[in-house]
This record gives sequence, C-alpha cells and structure tokens, in this order.
Amino acid sequence: KIWAFLDVSFVERILKSQKERQCALRIFKGMIQGKE
Repeated sequence: KIWAFLDVSFVERILKSQKERQCALRIFKGMIQGKE
C-alpha cells in the first residue's frame, strides 16, 4: 500500500491545477486498475 501513500502526494499537487485534474484522475484510475 506504499504506492497508494506516494500517489496521495502526487494527487495533492495535481489538485492545485484544475486543468490537469481531470487528466490526472484518468491516469490515477488507470494506475489503480493496473495495480489490481
């Protein structure tokens, strides 16, 4: 679950940019599906 913790910091950065937010969510979801 360490990767999830690291991704939290990554997501927090992206949340600062609403334009990149939607794109980041797609990547984040893809990473989750890939890990599972």
